[in-house]
Amino acid sequence: MTSSTKTLPRALIRSLVVTWILLFLLGFYGHRKIGNTTSDSLFKSLQLFHLHYHPYAEESAPQTSSDFGTKAAVAAHPQEGWELEVARFGAALYGLAILPLVLGFAFERRLHQWWVGRFWSGHYVVCGTCVRTHSLVTDLRSRGHRVVWVGRCADGQHAEATWVLRIDGDSGDPVVLANAAVHRASHLVALHEDDRLNIETLVAAGKLCQERPGNLPPLNAHAHVTDTRLEHALRNLMKSRVGFAGAKVREHLLNYYEIIARLLVRRFPIPPTLAESRPPPEHIIIIGFAAFGQCSALRILLMAQQLYRQKEGGKVSWHVAKPRITVVDPNADARIAEFNLLHPKFREFCELDSCSLSTADFQFWTQPFLTHREEGERKTIIFSIETEAETMRMLGIIAHMTSGGTTQPCSVDRVCIRIARPERLGPVIERLKPANNRPEIIYFAPDSEVFNADMILNQSQDILAREIHKAYLTVEAEDRRVNNQAPAAGKTWEELAEDDRESNREAADHLWAKLYILGYALAEIPEGKTVPPPPDNLLQEIKAKKEEMARAEHYRWMTWRILNDWTPGETRDNVNKRHPDIRDYEALGEPTKDKDRVNIRVIPELLKQGRLAASRRSERKEEEVKNA
Repeated sequence: MTSSTKTLPRALIRSLVVTWILLFLLGFYGHRKIGNTTSDSLFKSLQLFHLHYHPYAEESAPQTSSDFGTKAAVAAHPQEGWELEVARFGAALYGLAILPLVLGFAFERRLHQWWVGRFWSGHYVVCGTCVRTHSLVTDLRSRGHRVVWVGRCADGQHAEATWVLRIDGDSGDPVVLANAAVHRASHLVALHEDDRLNIETLVAAGKLCQERPGNLPPLNAHAHVTDTRLEHALRNLMKSRVGFAGAKVREHLLNYYEIIARLLVRRFPIPPTLAESRPPPEHIIIIGFAAFGQCSALRILLMAQQLYRQKEGGKVSWHVAKPRITVVDPNADARIAEFNLLHPKFREFCELDSCSLSTADFQFWTQPFLTHREEGERKTIIFSIETEAETMRMLGIIAHMTSGGTTQPCSVDRVCIRIARPERLGPVIERLKPANNRPEIIYFAPDSEVFNADMILNQSQDILAREIHKAYLTVEAEDRRVNNQAPAAGKTWEELAEDDRESNREAADHLWAKLYILGYALAEIPEGKTVPPPPDNLLQEIKAKKEEMARAEHYRWMTWRILNDWTPGETRDNVNKRHPDIRDYEALGEPTKDKDRVNIRVIPELLKQGRLAASRRSERKEEEVKNA
């Protein structure tokens, strides 16, 4: 069954009503002008909307056969005024116009579907049924894209989106996708909460795209996959020449929980501190360790390479301060064991503890990691809850904490919680702010920031990643070595493999942590908008800290490689994941170090181009949190 959320626009409805009123008033005035009574004028004005009616039909009817067609019969009646002529013929045109509109409205879904199947090309096909899908569809429409929305809605879950073709059906069925003309679309996005259905959608699109016109580029197909093990297996399949959906489809796997975690670390990065002594220990408490929690742990670790230097015997050595991560989940041990199988090197970069309790258990609030603090420790709770009902319950827990409802003192500095639609909970959120700003409540990643083209389709992130790759190409030729044949060398962005693109995206993410070191917060600027040029003092600070920040970039790069199972090796081996540059920054050659430095030099360029905007963070607020 096919349906559409398209409706007659309000402007058209208003114009039809206004036209009807004007024609009625002109008809009424015209009848009154030639001497009719008010009731007769009203009656005949209404009758104008019958196409067969002539306003002088009764008066001008011939009385005898001899009178038929004579000039006297016509001259006996006054001439029609222009008002009556406009009303009479306007009513006929109104009737002719309203008929196709009514028929079109009645059969709109079939006409719209026929038009899409016949003429549309380069459109977006979005598959899914939840509110998250609706957010993406609305964002695409606001950007002027044509959208077909495919998905089977349960009762009460039907959301409206203006001027979008809605196809109610199983998106894994090739017949349903064929109705969406997916073989001529530019993008396909599968956001079902069921991983199986998302993969079936990719496969069905691959079958249909076998008949894709040769003048069209490959279909960009994005599918949400929550199961990390399944995602890894599918990525290995996608490394073949034609993937698993066909040569005319370019597959992209995404996990929107990873996107949410990415927005979290941008909102609150743990900066790679470049200090003269060991920084205060960071303790991250992750509540919930399903897909969302695991993505949060990985993102935090990639941001948390806190470098500090120490002088020993006249020599300066650099060290990395490992954060402490505590997982709180009723199935914490089992989920950590599963996580370790996928990321066996994770524990090399942090201290990982577990607590197999639910936040509903009163014992949770008496745990030492909540009630006691190590000297100088900074403690953050992150609620990685995946369901809206649980999120609302977490709000109650926050209220419990901020109102002093626990018997034990709370030593938490920050609480990070995701609210899907905070605009609907404005009064509640306002009342949850503690008077002394402890703990600091951070709301992050609402649906409007997550489910849009920039994040789901990597559009804004890829703009930054492209610039980083361009900067890399300016220095990579100087470092071409026999033992390090880089697949990305000399290639444009379009020629890069997905792994190399992801490497650039990771570098783009870390820009937020680098600027955090200098006391600035970053914001991406949409295309078409302009921002003031960056302050000169910021550009000077970046230049002065270039070498230290390049060192931080190298350790960030090493962490990402090692977490993805790369190991040190004398010669680069992309199959067995060995790399000669997985070693200390000081041991690298100058051309190799320049690959790290170029990621710092690109920051002023992005600021000058207006791709990014930097604003000074509130030092007073940070000091209050630190001293609380």
